[in-house]
Amino acid sequence: VLTTIPGLGPICASTIRGWWGDATHLRTAKAATAHAGLNPSMWSSGLSEAPSRRITKQGPAELRLALYQAANVARRRDPQLAAHYRRLMVERGHNHISANTAIARKLACRAWAIATTGRPYQPRDLDGNPLNLTDAADLAAELSVTDDVRARTRGHTRQGRLNPT
Repeated sequence: VLTTIPGLGPICASTIRGWWGDATHLRTAKAATAHAGLNPSMWSSGLSEAPSRRITKQGPAELRLALYQAANVARRRDPQLAAHYRRLMVERGHNHISANTAIARKLACRAWAIATTGRPYQPRDLDGNPLNLTDAADLAAELSVTDDVRARTRGHTRQGRLNPT
């Protein structure tokens, strides 16, 4: 049933099943993302607080990697995930790694919901209307981020250190 989620193939689905089983021991989707180590860490000192920080990485690295790699595929096939990725990259100026990690967090929530209910996933458009897989992939392709936006938010330059030009 997990392979009905766009981006989750048999290897990622079996990795999720291996770590979560039927996922009933995880009470909420938030607990599932925390188990995978994809939840943002909290930091506070005195009167200041920084709620949106890097992920905790407290869970199994194999599960986190499987969800991260599946998220990279899922954002190209699911319109809702593509729109969220686009919003993070274009409007908020995130880099690919942090935006894809946010997509992996959403994918973990979806995987938990599918694992606990046992019902197949139904792709939907931005208004919530059901779509077939082909139309969903076409709509997601329309929402893709252009290469110049991805290059603008890249954490490094393509120029080498020894090339001063």
